[in-house]
This record gives sequence, structure tokens and C-alpha cells, in this order.
Amino acid sequence: MFDAIAWQGSNEKYFGSYGDIKVTTNCYAYALNLKYNPFTDNDLFEGTLQPGALSSGKHDNSTAADILYDNHATTENIIFGAVRKDAWVYGNDFARSDEWEKAPAGMYKVALALGTGNLFGKAIDDYHWYRQDDTGYWSHKPTTLIGTLPTYRDWDGEKITDPATANRKTEGGGDYNETFAGYYITGKPR
Repeated sequence: MFDAIAWQGSNEKYFGSYGDIKVTTNCYAYALNLKYNPFTDNDLFEGTLQPGALSSGKHDNSTAADILYDNHATTENIIFGAVRKDAWVYGNDFARSDEWEKAPAGMYKVALALGTGNLFGKAIDDYHWYRQDDTGYWSHKPTTLIGTLPTYRDWDGEKITDPATANRKTEGGGDYNETFAGYYITGKPR
């Protein structure tokens, strides 16, 4: 068994009637296990939670394109710093990891990929998050489109055993196969 969070596809406590998560979270909020704004307990804004928003107080309609750069190494460093600050704000740790490191008790692994997303029919530089669940498989929320639930399958329909080797295309036209940015560990250490 992995030290990770419960697979959300069958967790009624997290999903409720399934409607909330389909509307109020994107892949970033899903990876960090945030269904609600941790400060207000209000729903997160539909699909707009971006790295750095929780720590900066910037809850607007910014997109991934607002923080991404042509150089993916620079982008990974910027996203890492923003996510780390967000995690600290609500009492979590966030650290770089690797493929083989096991998450300590109370924590779990997430992974980041960079590529091309689709914003209202326009291709944009984008990112996509995955998280490792207690099954050992990785899951993700493929899109912020209303009606989309998380899945542990990649674009080819295969269970995701490693997001670095999975087909990282998503519903809505995203293709994140260009750059696998890395693994991270997050959560509240025990």
C-alpha cells in the first residue's frame, strides 16, 4: 500500500454528489486535494486556480499562460516556487522528489507535465498535474470542462503507473507529452 490519498473516483466524502468536483476544480486543485478554498471553505473558482494564487491572494481568471515561459526549465522552477508557497500557506509541505522516492506518512506524490493546452479553441502553453493515489496508480483531472471526473487512465485508456511514460494527451485538446517536468511530494507530514 502506498502512503497517498484515497482514490477520489470512489470517495463520496470528497466528491459528494460528484457535481462539485466537476465544476470547481482543475488539475492543479485536484492534485493538491483542494475541493474548496482552504481559507473561506467556498468553492474554488471554476478551473482558474493557478500556482501562486493561494499565496498571493490572486483569485481571478488568470490562466496557465500567465505564468509559463518558452524555456520549460525556467517554467518548472517558477511553478515549483509558486506551488511551494501555496502549500505552505495552508500548512502543507511541497518538495521535489524522484520516480522512486516513497512519500512519508501523511504525504503523497504529484507529478507535473508541460505542453500545449486549449483555451477556448486557442493553443496555449500549459501544464498538467497528476497525483499518486493509495492504489499505487496515478490519477488526474483531464480538463476543467463541466462534467469531467478524475481518471486513473491515460489518453490510450491505460492505467497510469508512471505519468512520465503515460500518454499525456487530455480531453479538450491538451497535449502534455512535450516535457515531463518532475515528481514532487506534498501533504502534512506526521
